Amino acid sequence: MKKLFYVVCLLGGLFLTDNATAQIRQIWLNYCRHEPTHIVVNWISEQPGNSKIYWGSTPEYGYSSEILEETTLHRIEIPLNLQSERVYYKLVSGDQESATLSFKNYAGLGDSLRIAVIANIGYMKGRLDSLEREVPDLLMTCGDNVPDLHKLCGAGELNCIAPYLELIGRYPALFASTSFMPILGNHDKEIRPRGAEPPAIAVYDTNATAFRKFVELPDKEWVWSFQLPDFDVSFLALDLNHTYDVGTTWQSCHDFTLNSSQYQWYKEQVERNDASILITLMNEKNETVRNMENGIWNPLLKSNTAVITGCCYMAEWAQTDGVHYFNTSAIAGDVFPDPYSKSLYREDGYLMLVFHKNAPLRVDMKKLNGELLKSVWVEKP
Repeated sequence: MKKLFYVVCLLGGLFLTDNATAQIRQIWLNYCRHEPTHIVVNWISEQPGNSKIYWGSTPEYGYSSEILEETTLHRIEIPLNLQSERVYYKLVSGDQESATLSFKNYAGLGDSLRIAVIANIGYMKGRLDSLEREVPDLLMTCGDNVPDLHKLCGAGELNCIAPYLELIGRYPALFASTSFMPILGNHDKEIRPRGAEPPAIAVYDTNATAFRKFVELPDKEWVWSFQLPDFDVSFLALDLNHTYDVGTTWQSCHDFTLNSSQYQWYKEQVERNDASILITLMNEKNETVRNMENGIWNPLLKSNTAVITGCCYMAEWAQTDGVHYFNTSAIAGDVFPDPYSKSLYREDGYLMLVFHKNAPLRVDMKKLNGELLKSVWVEKP
């Protein structure tokens, strides 16, 4: 899943025309390394073709990378070593082209960073227009990016990414200009209808085959870590959702017991963390994980600055043991308050994490329409 290639060459006086119709429209950006030194550009072409990208600090580009392989799913990684606040790029596959596009280059540049965190996009009734207008530098999720896989893909199909492409197609400008770092929810792996009782065969693809085909992420991909050294922050992503279904054909997440690879990976990441701000993203109730497996997870959660989940259909801020716990959801519904809840809203919404160098982190709890619900200031230890 991690096989990425890039070949960089100076184009000199190459001149590109825009006479061809811009046929390449499903484009998304992400990172597959632990720091934003490189970015992965992904796209879908209507017809099979090679993968080529032109990029640079101006609309005249200056560099190119190419993979000589006929495909409709394209993926190229490029270095972010340009000393410019924006990177311009254009994609070519055979006789198909994209328009000239751009994204913000915040690696080593600027004194502020804004990261949007959202959950349950797959089920939201509204749109992300307000979030898109805020122009976040990075978009992270807390799971359930799509409603399920089987309705578009057919029951039992593992490799179909059509639901994810439908998401990209709804917000082409957002995903072509904003790096996307999603995590898993149970619906991201649902390959068969859940039903009223556990069936004879598995409902969920716990390996998240389609998710990992759609986007390549660091580490195991179903768990990942990502650091932003310029802002002294580290993110850890877990695969925790419907934990009470483990051991049945409704099991949707990886094992989380003491000797599981997930628990051991998380423990190692927490213990080796040297960033002042540590934030964990997941898709299970904060209270559930604090008490899970006789409390073995709680000491690790206590090492966090903040923990963000998309489990419940509400906007909430809770605090205990010095840790800020948030729940965010793009669709409001039943609320399940944390015992340590300080603020709770039954509102469709998202979070905007605002980082400034040498200043506290500000977490803005927002409605989906962009209206501010509450700002929480998180001091560095």
